[in-house]
Amino acid sequence: MKKGRLSKGLKGLMVLILLFSLIGNIPVRANAEEQEVDIDFENIELTAEEEILAEELASELQFLVEEGAIVDEENDILLGFDEDVLDARYTGKAEYQDIKNMLITSGAFIDKNDPGNGAGNGGGNGGDNDVEPPEIEIMALKKENPKFTAAVNSCLKSEVKASFGLTATTATVEGIKSMIKKGQYKKAAQAIIKFGIKSSIVGTGVLMVWIVANCEEKALKKHKKWL
Repeated sequence: MKKGRLSKGLKGLMVLILLFSLIGNIPVRANAEEQEVDIDFENIELTAEEEILAEELASELQFLVEEGAIVDEENDILLGFDEDVLDARYTGKAEYQDIKNMLITSGAFIDKNDPGNGAGNGGGNGGDNDVEPPEIEIMALKKENPKFTAAVNSCLKSEVKASFGLTATTATVEGIKSMIKKGQYKKAAQAIIKFGIKSSIVGTGVLMVWIVANCEEKALKKHKKWL
């Protein structure tokens, strides 16, 4: 698998965070450093307006993971995005050109035809209501390395705080990541909305998938994913 395409991810990620904060009006709550978000995924309460946003975000997450993402199939981790696929969906949207420029700068676009990067097209989980395909069932039989999991979660907590100004519990960030990877996009979107994101659904979706990709790629450099 090709290494290094996401190695400058954190620097690029911080640029993306700044961009989305400007174009997406992502609010940072007062005294955010004193808060710790612990979401009960089975009892998320949203307003009617927030539910609409969650539906929109869930749709974007599903597209980004299942169609727009490039994955390392051996390790079941996200590598980055397919530029052509994102262009086809988002060209013409007001914020997309700025988003695309930052993705290019950050090295987030991956050549899916390069045999050296171990890439395959997106997760293909089929969304919240579909049966998981055989390859997902086989993957579930593998045991994930606790050191890899801990490294991913630590990175996720750091990037969630950097992005949204909030300290989330390990269970919260791990839950959101797991739901995104398993295709439970509606639940993931509802949890993300609870952080206070009110607009720039496209930017939010790209940012969340990019955070997961960066954290998994960083962890894989230190630890094997499977025991």
